[in-house]
Amino acid sequence: MAGAWKKHSVPALGWWLIAVGTFRSAFTWSCFFGGSASLCSATYSEIPTTFLSFVYAIGYLAVECLVYDTIRVASLVMFILVAGISMVWMLLHQRNSDCHHGPRPHGATRQP
Repeated sequence: MAGAWKKHSVPALGWWLIAVGTFRSAFTWSCFFGGSASLCSATYSEIPTTFLSFVYAIGYLAVECLVYDTIRVASLVMFILVAGISMVWMLLHQRNSDCHHGPRPHGATRQP
């Protein structure tokens, strides 16, 4: 009976990740379609949320590979290669877009 319960249940961490992912998706979706400017400014900050997703994914997969041994090193290396290129590209794009806008007046903020 205990084996059947574990086989079909989602652990607490799984439910937590589903809830957080759903909440974050709904929050981003509402900001995209005209949510509150003060709340949405945290969603679209200077560093893209996609960049942070790559950082989190690399950390997660590194733990999976090094601690739990659930993925192979070759898979981790390939992900780091793709994520690393993407992260460098995002940083270069951010740097170049800042250079093209020129200096901002004192107290001015960038509009989304």
